[in-house]
Amino acid sequence: MEKLFDDKLRLNTEYALHQHDSYGFYDNSAKGEFVKVREILNDWFSRYPDNHKWNLKRDFQSDFDSAFFELFIHELFSKQGFQLTPHPALTDSTNHPDFLAKKGDIEIYLEAKVAFDESKEEKTLKTKHNIVYDTINQISCPGYGINIEGIDFISKNQAKLGKVKSFFQKNIDTNAPIYALPKRYNYQDKLDRFLTYKDEDIVISISLYPTDVNLTRPIISYLGGSFMGGSDGSLKKAIKAKAKHYGNPEKPFIICINSLSIKHTSTEDVYNALFGIGRRFSDDDLNGKDQDFNIGDNGVFHNSVNPLNTRVSGVFITRVFVSNLHVADHWLVGHPFTNNDLDFDNLDLSYIYADSNQLKEVKKKSIGEIIINA
Repeated sequence: MEKLFDDKLRLNTEYALHQHDSYGFYDNSAKGEFVKVREILNDWFSRYPDNHKWNLKRDFQSDFDSAFFELFIHELFSKQGFQLTPHPALTDSTNHPDFLAKKGDIEIYLEAKVAFDESKEEKTLKTKHNIVYDTINQISCPGYGINIEGIDFISKNQAKLGKVKSFFQKNIDTNAPIYALPKRYNYQDKLDRFLTYKDEDIVISISLYPTDVNLTRPIISYLGGSFMGGSDGSLKKAIKAKAKHYGNPEKPFIICINSLSIKHTSTEDVYNALFGIGRRFSDDDLNGKDQDFNIGDNGVFHNSVNPLNTRVSGVFITRVFVSNLHVADHWLVGHPFTNNDLDFDNLDLSYIYADSNQLKEVKKKSIGEIIINA
């Protein structure tokens, strides 16, 4: 029987690098927590249709996040009693949604998509930072942790990573106590003790902090950042990309989004994305409380004048990994103006719907209760 991860001897007990191939890492890791991940994914994969396994395994090797979410959606709806057919043909489009889900007389098209918040430029910069992090983490730094204070790319050339590593290693070997921060320090103390590498392509500044343990990967503090706003922008973009991709589907159609935004995804983000509601409220506001249903500007379901994307029956949004199945939140929201009505009571998942001037939640099951406890 085809497996997602084949049986073989595995000896790698290291954690993943910042720059790593996710499939290759899981396929080669001998660490217990990643063995468990492999077992879970192989179990899900065993229930995926045999004639589509080869393609899905190839997708895992080239785009792990997207393939994982597709397999997750297959498992989530299979556990609710649906039979799923991958990539069904449509009468009104040459494109193929990810699944046709059937249970009795119920038929639903499902599309699985991952939503990120990074632009192409931001992804490129993140990749360059990760390469530098992996280089510095190769430094031997017994008794000290490394704080990354700054990384500036001066040119578009690849940084001379061998020189970077050699410079920091030599200075740490000979002068670590001089650069190390005291237990208590002020900002000027910190500036005075920066250890900085500079050439025509890159400038990197680090500081050292005494530790009681010898770290196999010495970086203890990375470049930080903060974000204004939430993930509603990336949710809108992901939903719009799929809303009209399949012509006029003759069956109910749910777009499923795994929000891997670097920003937190909240109930407010979901509502702002779908309805354009510009109010502030917390996730706790839906705990046993109905919300006033106001139509705002620039929602996926409605703008200030007209309903939008009415081919979509609803949207399922979550932020899920193998490691958080038991606690992963989800928002399954019916489109109040859809042309393809779906009775969400036919699903086991909790869902939200619009009733007159209110959004109401029907409490049923969570992701964990369906996937883990089914």
